Amino acid sequence: MSNTDDAVTDEIMEIFSEEVAEVLVLMDENLADWKQNPENDKALKEVRRAFHTLKGSGRMVQAFDLGELAWAVESLLNSVIEGSQKPIHAIFELLADVRPVIPKLLNAFENGSSASDVGVPLHDFIQRAEDIPHERGPVYDPQTGQETSDALMDDANDRAVQTAELDLLAVRVNQFDDQLVKLKAQLSGLTGELAIAQKLQQSSPKRQEVEAVKRQADSLGREISDLKYFIKNSTEQTQQQIQDVQQQTQKNVSEKLGDLDKYRDRMMDEMDKRLEKHTREMNVVALKGAFAAFSLSALMIIVLVMG
Repeated sequence: MSNTDDAVTDEIMEIFSEEVAEVLVLMDENLADWKQNPENDKALKEVRRAFHTLKGSGRMVQAFDLGELAWAVESLLNSVIEGSQKPIHAIFELLADVRPVIPKLLNAFENGSSASDVGVPLHDFIQRAEDIPHERGPVYDPQTGQETSDALMDDANDRAVQTAELDLLAVRVNQFDDQLVKLKAQLSGLTGELAIAQKLQQSSPKRQEVEAVKRQADSLGREISDLKYFIKNSTEQTQQQIQDVQQQTQKNVSEKLGDLDKYRDRMMDEMDKRLEKHTREMNVVALKGAFAAFSLSALMIIVLVMG
């Protein structure tokens, strides 16, 4: 192994290479499933997870070219999962072009080379991934390999996203505060790392080291931007979700109070009926008692008269 970095040992390099190989196997399987059925959310999420793993592991071992390409593709797939981007033909074309590039970037990293040294137009791939969300086109049709303007598929995807968001609403509201604290801590850490990287960039080391530090600084800058956007977006969404939960809770309470009012009215009616029944029974008993007393008095008078 070449001297890519003193911190990257042969053992770490071997582990990283094995991990990339395993990720590519899973990526191939799930990418084929997703391409066959663009509505297969499970396959889509597995493909996204593969690029997420490549991004994280690549940055950890300082394989920045591979990490940056994986980050760009992962961000694009995140927009598809969130529902803001449709699975158009251009996405599948990009994935088909990126797949054979990954082993080349791994080989370049192992030999201390860059993407350009192995003929990989890295920035072109990243730019394509960033430009796709600005494109407008019908959904990819696996039957023809082209695109279709089937609006029903769009509606189904939208409904699926809305249903998933509702299912996760309660959990996200409870977890939001903890997530926000963690994100702010990560943001603070990344800001510190960016400052260190920028200071290192101002020194005069070897050209290759300067380029590596610059890529790391750019990567951290984009990561900070992502986290800031996510915090802002999560705050707005969670506030709306909390408001929705409060409105739903108020509605449920109102319905319960209405049910209690109806139950109270039924109980009052039942009590009135029972009271009226007991009153009638008591009146009958009183009349019987009065009649018995009158009969006794009359009998005594008759006895006295006859006597």
